[in-house]
Amino acid sequence: PEKAPRMECLDIAGICLPARTVSGDYYDFLPLGAHELGLALGDICGKGISAALLMANLQATLRSNVMNLWRDPKAAEGRAVAEIVERLNSQIYSFTAANKFATFFYALYDDERKTLTYCNAGHNPPLYFNGGHVRRLNAGGTVVGIFADSQYEQETIQGKPGDLFVAYTDGIV
Repeated sequence: PEKAPRMECLDIAGICLPARTVSGDYYDFLPLGAHELGLALGDICGKGISAALLMANLQATLRSNVMNLWRDPKAAEGRAVAEIVERLNSQIYSFTAANKFATFFYALYDDERKTLTYCNAGHNPPLYFNGGHVRRLNAGGTVVGIFADSQYEQETIQGKPGDLFVAYTDGIV
């Protein structure tokens, strides 16, 4: 994204510095109404043009699924984040080679409730700092694109003023 969206109770920043001219690393902000924001972070297995093309496909698939589920009044609000990742996995699996997959992290931030609901699909676990403690955000499942019927879990965190959330790809470590 060219810039981070503004939220009332959350300061947001993001940067992508590819190791080569193009890469399979990806982050995104998906504004969903006045008080909700989707946060995505992923990394395609491999480097270069093929990884970048697959990541562009993953981005389009994610955005389509998020918009469709977010607009669906019948969608189960309590499982929407894990459902997004399950749909993404199924679709990536159906159009990629067996040796291609992505680590992926998706979260939904609610600015009114100050909650972060996330699902981690085999990605480097983001770090959540609060009250002098740190924890790794591991709830989720396996990488996307390997198994057609992978199941995913989600977890909701109640944020407090001063908390810090750091998500990254393997290039940072």
